[in-house]
Amino acid sequence: MPVGRFKTGCSALIVLTIGVTFVPGHTTANSDSAKGTITGIVSADEPRVTVAFANVILVGTSRGAMTDRAGRYMIPDVLPGTYRMKAVMMGHIPSEVTQVKVNAGETTSRDFWLEVLTLTQVAASAESVGVDVNVDSGDVSCEIIPLLSEFRVGEHVYFDVLIRNVGDETFYLVRSLDGSTRSSRYPHAELSIEGPSDGIEMPGVGYCGTLNSLEVADFKPVAPRDTFDPFAEGGFRPDYEQYAIFAKPGNYTVTFRYSTDEGDIRKWLGSWGRSAMPEEMSLLIRLVPRITVGCSIVVRVIE
Repeated sequence: MPVGRFKTGCSALIVLTIGVTFVPGHTTANSDSAKGTITGIVSADEPRVTVAFANVILVGTSRGAMTDRAGRYMIPDVLPGTYRMKAVMMGHIPSEVTQVKVNAGETTSRDFWLEVLTLTQVAASAESVGVDVNVDSGDVSCEIIPLLSEFRVGEHVYFDVLIRNVGDETFYLVRSLDGSTRSSRYPHAELSIEGPSDGIEMPGVGYCGTLNSLEVADFKPVAPRDTFDPFAEGGFRPDYEQYAIFAKPGNYTVTFRYSTDEGDIRKWLGSWGRSAMPEEMSLLIRLVPRITVGCSIVVRVIE
């Protein structure tokens, strides 16, 4: 990723249900003063690796809590009784414990260990991307939209791109990711410019060597006749647009190419590439068609 540019995010799954389930032979007290507390730590992989923003719930009730950045949680004001508990976090196998006894005025400690979901061979094969849509490159078109009708020498290179669904089926596309514009990962979202010799001034660009991870928020639905700009809504823009300027007058050919034609999801995930993948992402990637689309325009640069 370009040095100085960094995208982060976290996702948590909240699951709360209604009702109360107790082990036969145990009763609850109804007084608000006769309550207990449940605390603990949620870990993954090893006991020392804690999980932030995991959800811990009392199964069959509307009570629960989210872990803090240290992986700790606390559920106060719990009616006495014996409970079943579950810890849930995207990208992990839920962990469940039973026979958690809560006494009035006391604190019960219960820790959880979550197993990381790994990418299976099926999820990481060519069978994962686009298998649930019947869409090909002929169902998609694209258009480059220049910021100005004419550019002047010294102005920054800047273009928008619209990918249009010209077919009859709704599908998902993925916005430009860190590394997409230089073919370091999928989707490829490449912008190239050809013109007079030395017509583009662009300083050297350094990279930190890692790529941000793919997130559920990177997937965007595209209904029939709708358009999608891979550089918009948080998408990474091409290096040209961050650093380059037109240095000479003349005609310049601007070409854009977008490709999702890669079935191995590991080539989309990025350097942090979670060994675990949220179930929602596993479903969305199956709705991304394997396509390649391109377009170009000629722009004029004047003094």
